[in-house]
Formats: sequence, structure tokens, C-alpha cells
Amino acid sequence: MNILVVDDFEANRCLLRCLLEEEGHNVFEAEDGKEAVEVFKRYQQDLVLMDVMMPVMNGYDAAIAIKQSLGETHVPIIFLTAVTDEEALAEALRGGGDDFLTKPFNEDILIAKIKAHSRIKDLNEEISSKNQELSTFKNIIDSETEIAEHVFLTALKNNYLDAPHLQNYVSPCSTFNGDLLLGAVGPSGNMYMIMADFTGHGLPAAIGAIPVSQQFFALAKRGVAVGDMAEELNRYLCNLLPSTMFCAAAIIEQSVTGHEFTVWSGGLPSGYVLNDNNQIRGQIQSQHMPLAALEPYEFDRQVEVFRLRPNESLFFYTDGVTEAMNSEGDMFGEERLEDMLNETGDFYVSDVVKRLDSFLAGTKAEDDITMLHVKAQPLETEVEEQPDPHSSEVVVGWELNLHLDAEALKKDISMADQLIDMLGDQDVFMNHKDYLHTIFVEFYSNALEHGILGLQSSLKDTEDGYIEYYMQRAQRLATLEDASIDINLRLVPGDPASIEITFKDSGEGFDITKIKPSCEDDSYGRGILLVRRMTDVLEYTEGGTKVFAKYPLCSASQRFQAA
Repeated sequence: MNILVVDDFEANRCLLRCLLEEEGHNVFEAEDGKEAVEVFKRYQQDLVLMDVMMPVMNGYDAAIAIKQSLGETHVPIIFLTAVTDEEALAEALRGGGDDFLTKPFNEDILIAKIKAHSRIKDLNEEISSKNQELSTFKNIIDSETEIAEHVFLTALKNNYLDAPHLQNYVSPCSTFNGDLLLGAVGPSGNMYMIMADFTGHGLPAAIGAIPVSQQFFALAKRGVAVGDMAEELNRYLCNLLPSTMFCAAAIIEQSVTGHEFTVWSGGLPSGYVLNDNNQIRGQIQSQHMPLAALEPYEFDRQVEVFRLRPNESLFFYTDGVTEAMNSEGDMFGEERLEDMLNETGDFYVSDVVKRLDSFLAGTKAEDDITMLHVKAQPLETEVEEQPDPHSSEVVVGWELNLHLDAEALKKDISMADQLIDMLGDQDVFMNHKDYLHTIFVEFYSNALEHGILGLQSSLKDTEDGYIEYYMQRAQRLATLEDASIDINLRLVPGDPASIEITFKDSGEGFDITKIKPSCEDDSYGRGILLVRRMTDVLEYTEGGTKVFAKYPLCSASQRFQAA
């Protein structure tokens, strides 16, 4: 070590020089405090042995001056003094000294103190070096975070969530959000929304936000069906994300009339249908696995279609809401949320946030929180003028016939998916695939399960009956013989164009008389009542074995017929 010895007596300096040089140290000398400050500033020694009582400048003042010149660097100062007064020794430590030793001093103790302070100095230097590294790393992280935030904001600049019929809340639990909430206007004035919750939170979870937002905006601009959008996003994320990462999501399309909603939901908590008093009227169950959880060939694009009355609404949220945990380890839970939703009066997402904050009582949320409330009212969106793909001038009629025998039926494939694929990418079907898929699912399941297999829907009224229903379905399908379903699709040019759909089964047929009259709960979900609203014509003939529907390929504002 380089050690500065400060003493106004040369004999004392000489003694210390001999002792320290025997220990292998390099020794510098100063006769008083003023000289000590000058020598230290010139050579920056590793340790200072300082006398207290000296001419020109005493040891106290010299110690203060040396410490002030060091900044954040630590150099130990050990006072060697004949003073034994406790107050004087305390003043030495307050003035910048790190230790003291009274004269005459014990050489072994002095050497031990020097070694101890050398270790402390080394530790301080190591800490200082680590702090510098951390500071540099922090600056890099801050810079990269600023760049990342700019990229995220740029990617989301087209986000449209300021519509008057929307309320939303997004709260990340860290700098970057693993939840994603986007809105975009479609080419016909309809509106698309997506709520997504990636596995985990923070930057790793937010990685998928940029590509998903880019894909979402591009698909919305094209006006694709919700099922197609879900299928495309799933395919994209399967190629992008690691196998351990998924994206729970709800994809929603609201028609320009504001009352028709198409929803694909996978992996999110159940959403809610709220009546005009903002009380729960029904749930929107998550029907599917999260995006990227299934390979494209396994993916189910099935959607649900909801028709809401004026001032009714939909409410979606991520699991950060119900899984928020307070300091006592209690979760907010679905029951608290539903109790709040069932309170009459105006609904504000901000009220849910306040109730959640009150429940947490200062405890930091451990997951991202996102909520979306969508009211059923006509949209006030600007529509870009585009060529009308439904004009009879651009539609060429065609007809498709399929015959499914018993062997084909026993394969139990998703016939609705197959039919949608057969329609291809013709513009005339672009905004209608979800609705057509719903019709195909309904007609095919009625023909197969009720007409041919003779299953009773009443079985599904209970949980055990639901299981029994599908056990019987599997058993009867496995032993099926001499059965068939014939499908006819016919595209008819016109203004608007339409598609005529016919399903004919070889069984006992579907008993249309068992359909209940429309009631409050019939206005959302799948079913023959919904198909009736979606089509111009719906007829069951030949004892229920044949169903015919005419679906108009018209604009979104005309899509649903009066109940």
C-alpha cells in the first residue's frame, strides 16, 4: 500500500517509516496538515496515518480537506494521537477519521488496524466498481427501455379505444405490459377489439404485443371474420412464441348497428352480458384454448354471436382482476366482481378500479390488469369508400353438393370448418364466415345428433346429463350404419347476393316444434333461434329431416332480421 504519514515530529515519522517499510508498504511523509493535503492530492495514497496536534493546519482540518477531495472514493484515515480525551477522539472521527490509536501505540495493533482498513478499502473499491457497473447497466437499460417504449407506442399508434361506447382500463404491474387491449375500425364501419393476456408479465410477456398488434390492425383493415382473425393469429403466434408461452384472448367484432357482436374467446375468464340496468344477464364462456396452445391443424375457429338490446353491454377482463391478492392473502375473486356488477345503476369501469384498489389497500398487484366494457349502441365510425364486393356485377353463381355416408360421418370431422374452407377467400364471403360457420354448426349438429343419432337435448340440462349425452353420442356414432347427410350450397347473384343452404339427413329428423319461443336469454349464444334472425328464410320440411336457409350476403347493418 501507499501510506501517507503526517506528523510534525521527524522522529515519529522515521519510526513509522521503518515499521511500515518492513511490512512492504511505500511511505510518503508530511510535516503538517497543509502539506499533507498537498501531498495527498498529488499522489492519492491508499491510507493516511494522521497526527492531531500540528502547526499550520491540525489533523482535524486536514482530514476534512482530504475527505472532501475524495468524492465517493474511500481512503481510511487513522489518527495517531496522544490525546486521550473521549470528546477529542469523537471529534476526530466526526471530522473524517475512520479510526484512532493513542500514543505510544502498540506496533502489532497498528499493523493489524492497517490490514483491517486495507480490507475495508478493497471492499469499498469492489463495491464502488460494482456500483459503477450497475450504473452503466442502468443507463443502458433506461436507454433500451426508452427505445422499447417508443417502439411499443409507435406500434399501437393506430389503436382506437376512445369511442364513446367504450370504457377500458389497463394497468401493468411492471414497466411493460403482458396484457394487450386494441381497437380498430373495419372497412364497413364495424369495430374490432382484442383483449390479450400473454403468459407471465413484464418485458418477456410484452414481446408478443408488437407482432400481434401489427397482425390485428392489418386483419381488421381487411375486414376479415373473427374466426379467420383468431385462426391467423394462432398460426402466427405458433411460429413466433416459445412452446411455454401462450396468449389468452378474446376477439370481438361489433357491427356498425352496434347491437350484434361476434366473439371468439380462448383462455380468458368468462365475460359478462349486462342488461340495461347493468346487471349480469349471462356469461360469455371461454370456449377455446389460448392462442398458440394448439397447432393450426388442431385450432377451433368457432365463434359465438350475440344480439344485444339498446344500452345492454359486454364486460371482459383479464385474470389480474379476480386474482388480485391483498396483504391477508385473500383474492378479489369472481364473487366480489359479480356482486358489484349486479348493483343497479350506471356502470363505470373506474368504479371497479376503485373497489379493487380499496380491496388491495396499498398492496401492489402482482399481475397486469385489463378491463373492457362495450355498450350496444350504433357506432359513430368513419368508413372508407371501397368497391362493393356484394354487387351482382362481381358475383358469379355456383352450386356445391356433398354426400356424407355412414363411414364419412363416423370420422366425426368438423364439417363446418370444412365448408368454410371450401368457400375460399372470395370477397363476397369476407364479412360473413363467422355467421355462416354458426349456421353450418347448427344444421350439421341437428342433422347428425338429433336426426340420425336420436339424442335428446334435454340430457344436457345437468352436468351429469351433459357427460351422458356425449357418451351416448360416441357410442351411437361408432356403430352407425346406413345413414347419410346431404349438403347443398348455392351462391345466388343479386343485390344483395345470397347463399342458399340445404341439409338433408336420412334419420328421424330434427323436431322444430321443441324450440322454445324467444325469451330474454335467447338473444345471445348459438341455436336455431339465432339462425332464424340471421337468415331471410329458414324452413324445416319432410318431417324435420330437411332444412333450408337463405342467408343474405348484405352489409353488417342489414345482417340481422327482426325477431
